[in-house]
Amino acid sequence: MRATTWQATPYLNSRKVHVQTADEPGRQGATMVTDLFFDESGYTGRALLDPVQPYLVVASSIICDADASALLREAFPAYKGDEFKFQNIWKRPGSRARLVKLAQLVADRAQDIFLWHLDKRFCVLTKLIEHLVEPLAYSRGFDLYKDGYIQRFANHTYFGLTQVGDPGLYEAVTNAYFAFANTPTKENLVKLRFHFTIMANSTPEMLRGFFGPVLQGIDEFDDHSDMATFRDTLETQVTSILSSVSFWTNKKPGVSLNIRHDQSASFFKASSLWAKIASPHVPALLHPTANGPPTAFPLPVIATAPVDSKTSPAIQLCDLLAGLRAKMLAQSPDDLVLLSEVQSLLGDVSINGVEPGDDISAGPLSLRTGPDPVDQMVSILFPKGG
Repeated sequence: MRATTWQATPYLNSRKVHVQTADEPGRQGATMVTDLFFDESGYTGRALLDPVQPYLVVASSIICDADASALLREAFPAYKGDEFKFQNIWKRPGSRARLVKLAQLVADRAQDIFLWHLDKRFCVLTKLIEHLVEPLAYSRGFDLYKDGYIQRFANHTYFGLTQVGDPGLYEAVTNAYFAFANTPTKENLVKLRFHFTIMANSTPEMLRGFFGPVLQGIDEFDDHSDMATFRDTLETQVTSILSSVSFWTNKKPGVSLNIRHDQSASFFKASSLWAKIASPHVPALLHPTANGPPTAFPLPVIATAPVDSKTSPAIQLCDLLAGLRAKMLAQSPDDLVLLSEVQSLLGDVSINGVEPGDDISAGPLSLRTGPDPVDQMVSILFPKGG
């Protein structure tokens, strides 16, 4: 059972570990309650290398239905349809031009919006590191998560694969790992080792520090991972929702959250996983993250409910914001001038995500001195007595 500190979220079945936890003290009290609305763009399930939708964007907002309705009606006074949908607006030149007006209106409510994004191909690289390299370090007594080392290692690897290695090496590495993770079998693990061995034998010295541990991690796969459930490690939606909830938990301390998500989304197919994460009976702890403040558990989530987006302007607003952010990330050639203007107007909106970073410094690995973030997440998903 693994978790990524980058998203403060659980990835399943990588480290085989036994964790003992203290008795749960229960959810900490909260004095206020607010509705938190969600929708996303670019979710392709486990198809993380979909060339058409390279980014997953999750938009969340505490703007209520009444306020969202007023914003949408002012931005698109001539819009016809049962609900405001980004794809419908984008394909109509007149409506698309009005997205600038929406950005102007939303800018005044920037503090009530959070956009989380995920570069899917880079996410595949991070999963490779977390599920092949990190267990190797853990078994040797090191903490790859401490002080954000794993994130810097991923950045360093990305730089090496894209700037030092042969053209296409980054794509070859991520394609090979994804092929195995999507169909994890003994035969495919052997194929993965074969491909990585060929790559390792023909790459610059800088990349030997990546391929060496990866190959060792493959050799020790059965010691730390469960082949039968390894495909679950490609999950991204629940983990992205948790990252967003973590943001709001830190932004609104003492506030309980009523989560409202589009009922047509596949998020609720993973409701059992989310129910464990959002349970009030998990151990009280601070789960560290590499790109933000730690997440306090139990989460202040008092309910998670599906909502028909046709009846919720607040969710429709999230749909538009997620679609816009996905277009900006992909540098859509359809209308770069418009997207540049929208991006400048939304400059005060809080944004975070999983993507290549500039910090490629390495530094020494830290020794493991106690439960790391993965051990903590295991205790959350499988609390004592649960």
